Amino acid sequence: MTADTWAQLVHPDDLNDAMADIRAHFDGKTQIYRNEHRLRRKDGKWQWIRDVGKVVDRDNDGNPIRMVGVHIDIQALRDAVAQTESFNRELRESQERFELALEGSRDAIFDWDIPAGRIHLSPRWRELLDDPALDLVASRTSMLGHIASLDIHRVKRALTRFIVSKNAKFELEFQMMTLDGKAIWVLLRAAAVRDDKGKATRLSGSIADITSMKQAEEELKRLVQQDTLTGLASRSRFMDALKRAFSRSKRSNKFIAVLFFDFDRFKAVNDSLGHDAGDELLISISQRLVANVRDVDTAARFGGDEFVILLEDLPDTDTAKLVADKLLKACAKSHDVRGHKLVSTASIGLVTNETSDGGPAELLRFADAAMYEAKRRGRNCVVEFDSEMFNEQLD
Repeated sequence: MTADTWAQLVHPDDLNDAMADIRAHFDGKTQIYRNEHRLRRKDGKWQWIRDVGKVVDRDNDGNPIRMVGVHIDIQALRDAVAQTESFNRELRESQERFELALEGSRDAIFDWDIPAGRIHLSPRWRELLDDPALDLVASRTSMLGHIASLDIHRVKRALTRFIVSKNAKFELEFQMMTLDGKAIWVLLRAAAVRDDKGKATRLSGSIADITSMKQAEEELKRLVQQDTLTGLASRSRFMDALKRAFSRSKRSNKFIAVLFFDFDRFKAVNDSLGHDAGDELLISISQRLVANVRDVDTAARFGGDEFVILLEDLPDTDTAKLVADKLLKACAKSHDVRGHKLVSTASIGLVTNETSDGGPAELLRFADAAMYEAKRRGRNCVVEFDSEMFNEQLD
């Protein structure tokens, strides 16, 4: 639509104010053009709209050559305002909220003319990429150069599919690189203008910095996967590792084993020295367990004084028994906690996938049963699971 055509459609009573607001914006007196006026519809009726726009490109003489904006239908709101003063207050508040949202938005805006290969950027891009000299009229190639190398092919494929599709909206999360080489997570949202064949000719949208949200997600994931006190694996992370190890063992000649630990007289430490001392003892126990297994193995805390270890890639089942005996001796040594020499021996239940081939959950259940048998036999010992023992416990 040309400026002359637009002027012919504006209500005569509103035209002067609308033109004055546009000139003020073109002259740089206002950061954003805003005006409410009536436009003539195809049926000849007048409709109230709110215009909000901004010049995004000027020629060498400073004259505006490109402006982007939106037309908002406010006819219903105008009708309501005419009936009651309360709606008038609502209109003002709604306008203020909209303007504050527009001016305070932290998103970086872009407008991509696909056939011309030009991408017009809002000034927020310079802040987003920490590049004060960033050219706000960019090419597709230069913009793709800001995308992290591990995401570049995924972004290209997704954009290509969207351009030739008939989808109305596009959304994608990926990483971009700032000028100093720091990776930031962003969320791209866009909508397309399409030709008569459905191919996108223009793509406009925004990029939001979601780095803090991603960091929060990773922290939450870490908390779910890790025991907060000892730093060992959580139950869910241990079960994931056990499932993977069980599947690998089915395809190889290696064995796996599960050791279930319960530490004797731990409650007495909490009762006599307090929970802080008990926590220090648990941390010392966890460090001792990790120090006596390999990096390939997984040590986890299930809660309280219950610990579980997954031994992987064992050449035979006898090796599992040797490791369990080694851990039993290590656990029998005293711990220095707040000036006290504390001893909390372990009752250890052992099961290998040679004994049980029923799956990860069954391995864990049988190791737990063997641990309770170790406690029944007087504690401070290792008991290897056998089916008869489990039957006795069920009785």
